[in-house]
Amino acid sequence: MRFKSAVLGLAFLQRCGWLPFFFYKSKRMPIFCLMAGLLPALLGPTAVAQSSANLPIPIFQFGIFYNLDLEINPGFPFTVSGRVHCNTNIYCTGNSPGSPLIFSGSVDAAGTVSTNPSPLDPQNYGYRSGHVVFPAGSPMAHCDTLNLPLGISATNYTYAAIEGLLKMPPTVYALGTSAAYTTNGQRYFANTTDLIITNDAATGTNITVLYQNQYKGVGPSWLFRVAPDATNSCSTTNSYTYITNYITHIVTITTNKIVGYTNIFYSFVTNATFYDYRETNTVRALQIDVGRLDAWLSNTNLTTGGWQYELMNADSSHSTDKGHVINSIYVYNNIVPTVSQLPAVRLVNGAQLPTNTCGFYLASGLGIATAQPIYVEGNYNVTTDGVHFAYSLGSTTNNTLPACLIGDAVTLLSSNFVDNAAGGTENPAPSQTIITLNAACFEGIVPSNGSAYSGGLENFLRLLENWSGKTVTYNGSFVVMFPSAYATNHWGGSYYRAPTRCWGFDVNFLDVSKLPPLTPGVVDNTTNHPAITTQPQSQIVVQGSNVTFNVTAVGFSPLSYQWKFNGTNMPAATNTSLTLTNVNTNNAGNYTVVITNLYGSVTSSNAVLAVYATAAAMLNGCSFSCVNGFQFQVSGVPGFIYAVQESTNLTDWVSLITNTSPFIFMDANATNSPQQFYRTLHVP
Repeated sequence: MRFKSAVLGLAFLQRCGWLPFFFYKSKRMPIFCLMAGLLPALLGPTAVAQSSANLPIPIFQFGIFYNLDLEINPGFPFTVSGRVHCNTNIYCTGNSPGSPLIFSGSVDAAGTVSTNPSPLDPQNYGYRSGHVVFPAGSPMAHCDTLNLPLGISATNYTYAAIEGLLKMPPTVYALGTSAAYTTNGQRYFANTTDLIITNDAATGTNITVLYQNQYKGVGPSWLFRVAPDATNSCSTTNSYTYITNYITHIVTITTNKIVGYTNIFYSFVTNATFYDYRETNTVRALQIDVGRLDAWLSNTNLTTGGWQYELMNADSSHSTDKGHVINSIYVYNNIVPTVSQLPAVRLVNGAQLPTNTCGFYLASGLGIATAQPIYVEGNYNVTTDGVHFAYSLGSTTNNTLPACLIGDAVTLLSSNFVDNAAGGTENPAPSQTIITLNAACFEGIVPSNGSAYSGGLENFLRLLENWSGKTVTYNGSFVVMFPSAYATNHWGGSYYRAPTRCWGFDVNFLDVSKLPPLTPGVVDNTTNHPAITTQPQSQIVVQGSNVTFNVTAVGFSPLSYQWKFNGTNMPAATNTSLTLTNVNTNNAGNYTVVITNLYGSVTSSNAVLAVYATAAAMLNGCSFSCVNGFQFQVSGVPGFIYAVQESTNLTDWVSLITNTSPFIFMDANATNSPQQFYRTLHVP
């Protein structure tokens, strides 16, 4: 192999922010030199401390979150995992010294915490009190309430206002209008979901499915009528028309629309009728087959398949810019509730949630929202591949997808539930020994009222069958926000037999990347603290630059601002932004802002300013091998872009690569010339 001769470097090549890298390779080892001094050291990572007094907390990161009185009175050993918060009072008792109620996470309430039953509980619990184990530091009473983002008016925190978020949006934020996609409009679950399923109010037939692409920002692209993928009979028109009376008000749509649809069929949604002995009502449900939904979503037929609604096309037809697959559904059953019939939603064949990726997305789970009760038949979300299963408590780490059920109530049915059970007041026993539900549940309850018991957390999931000797496993988050408006009969009676309950918090939800679609957040609005919504961002610049830090915040007005440099107040720095002109290395450091109002203050995270004397790069780590050729590391200003150029005569330069500092450059062809020069150039 031929080796190159020695080469001298020229200092003037440092100008314009780049440095030459000259090398000599002898038969023994490569030798290199840098024709520039060392750049300032890169600032290391800085620890960040931030007040979280008013930052949104994902509600499913609580093991238990109750907006009503929380009652737990199990007649068996029961362990509660995860953080527990109640916006009112907690009443809890264990069964006996040998059968206690154990809280493994923190417990706090805006009201009181009692180890006695609620005074509104008429059950014979007078003999029972105590037998409750709390962790160190708990329970805490008289804490702030945590609320959904409904404004600061006390009337917005009423149960009716919260339950109203599950209903169809009011006219001012109606589906398919620009107002639906404003901050206020997005409080309604219907306006945030990908699919909307509804039916005809009179018959429950004429099922309609709409695809909602709220991020397009253009009216005709907000709602698409999903084409039926099964037998249907319809008349169509390409002219301006509307879909009427499917969702209690008119939804105006202007492109590719249909009118006069009858007997529309979708492979994944149909009607179902069955009896609920607790409600003593015939349930008329819109039934979603989750397995068939997955098949439809994976169907690439651009006429009837679901894949078309997840494409990112250049035009506006059937395209999306959501950045995820369809992962949320809002269902509104227009059947009118009466003393004998109950509108609802039922999910079947849901052992495996949709795993389609549309070729370029990740499977992101499934969120179901409705104003009505939800029934889940059979195992739900217990596998992602049909081979490995999450049937037991705490087994969800690798075998489930993020999932939630948001509705008036959640009832778990076995896979052999009899839709029209005849005779008696109890359904037959489930055929499976274990049934598992892996999903966060946001719902209502029927609270204790002095005449009837709520059923307590131990009956959070409603049951209708003889579960004696069976096991019901639940990995999720227990969230109760309002009194049930549809399924309103109290717990009790002979319509079911209790199972062995293995219930607990799904720790997956502590990872924000594993939270279910549609997860709402709660904030501490009790004292109207200021809250930072956009933190000031760290920056890296070259000496002589201008720098601006920005912060945005919400809270009770007026808000005042004070910027700090390395913990010291900066004179006249009292606006939402801070601008520094012609910075030098003395300006490098940590910048924070303290935001204050009548109710308190919040301090931002550190915004680190790094100031470099020059944009010139530092080249080091030279090595040579027969396999990789010649290589070296380019370490310039982090995040700046540098070009590596080569020359054989120091006159004619050719760009080889551009990359973001720091990076390693390799030239496998370095031995093809008798001599070779390299330099780096900052590319603004």
